[in-house]
Amino acid sequence: AVMLWLVLSIKIVGPDDMAVKVYFGTPVLFCDSGFCFVPFTFGLCYLKRYPKKVYNFDYKSREVITKAGEEAGIQYGAQKLKVSAVAYLSFPQDPDQGLDDQPHPLFRILRAGIPVEYAQLKDWTEEAVAGALRLAFSQMTWAKAIEDMQAVNQKVSKVFRDADGILIKVGFQEEDIKLVISEVKLP
Repeated sequence: AVMLWLVLSIKIVGPDDMAVKVYFGTPVLFCDSGFCFVPFTFGLCYLKRYPKKVYNFDYKSREVITKAGEEAGIQYGAQKLKVSAVAYLSFPQDPDQGLDDQPHPLFRILRAGIPVEYAQLKDWTEEAVAGALRLAFSQMTWAKAIEDMQAVNQKVSKVFRDADGILIKVGFQEEDIKLVISEVKLP
């Protein structure tokens, strides 16, 4: 009986995965790829697995409004633009994170109930993407937005990675998230 319990308690975390060991609903340990001991207790102890891949979410055209203002001596009015963007997102993978008095970022992600499946995670991040696009474009004129894509991408990425943003608050790290504008269209 003890041998069977030991065999049932050894779990393997695949090379493309990482996991959080959960005891009685509380995350307690980050587990990287390899063998992991999880006492067999009929669901009271389990592993919550997370992929090590980078998610690539393509968000089609969203309407944003630029600000009215002056650019190089020319006055521009507020303008609606259609903006397409791509978000890149991965779960924090560093096994050394959380070794100090802070818990591993995956613990916060687990507690927040962030989904792992592609479609559900895309839906969950959609509002953060829309908010970043609206805020970044509201701070520039439409002429600046369509002429200087590098500056636009920097501004959008800065807003998306803001420490007060929802993605950082739930446990994602700055280096694990990126938002890139793929297209800006005038109406």
